[in-house]
Amino acid sequence: MLTLTNVSSGYSKGCDIIKNLSCTFSAGSVTAVIGANGCGKSTLLKTIARQLKLTSGSITLDDKELSCYPQKELAKRIAVLPQVRNVPSIPARALVMHGRFPYMPFPRIGTSYDKETVKNCMAETNTLCFADTDVSALSGGQRQRVYIAMLLAQQTDVILMDEPTTFLDLSCQFEVLDIIKTLREKGKCVVVVLHDIAHAMQIADNILMLDKGESVFYGTPDGIISSGALEKHMNLTPRKICDAENIIYYFLKDEIRR
Repeated sequence: MLTLTNVSSGYSKGCDIIKNLSCTFSAGSVTAVIGANGCGKSTLLKTIARQLKLTSGSITLDDKELSCYPQKELAKRIAVLPQVRNVPSIPARALVMHGRFPYMPFPRIGTSYDKETVKNCMAETNTLCFADTDVSALSGGQRQRVYIAMLLAQQTDVILMDEPTTFLDLSCQFEVLDIIKTLREKGKCVVVVLHDIAHAMQIADNILMLDKGESVFYGTPDGIISSGALEKHMNLTPRKICDAENIIYYFLKDEIRR
């Protein structure tokens, strides 16, 4: 369990981006973080990943202060997929092996277990077919699945993902969303920033909505529909419908998303 209590953080002294935020993220659940551009979504993930220092409050992982974890131990507990990253010119299999680095002593030579773990994670993300292909030669959707395979290989309890569907075509977006659902089934605690709010409402157990660095809603997808938070803070009118096969759809204004 990951718990934030009265957390504030930012990039410069006296200028907090995240302000007095409290919430709990549980194992076996997906929490989608939504909000307008600049509201602090990415800053929140960086704060949880200990890439930014707290200016106040506390973050605990399984009742232990996050600041008490050595960096290598933390890398065995929390994996991060940032929104912006360099694309290395290495085979996809080698990139996925990076997920095993927290477990490898210098000079980081993978054991048979490491190699088997990489193979299994690539099979789960349907990336084994281009394991020997240079990452830079892959399509956006293929590359994103390779990065997710790397996160799986890290074998952490907590997974942070910052807009993993950005710049992907619709088919690739649904592939990534399906993978996120399987992470929940594996008992992972997933916190994911999503730009498409309808997608967030479709896959998440809970929605955390930020406005100017503050939490303005934290609860279920159905809860945010009845709360009025989307209308108040983003000028969006949410709706929920259910078809004859009992499949639920969420839509915002005149845009329909499944």
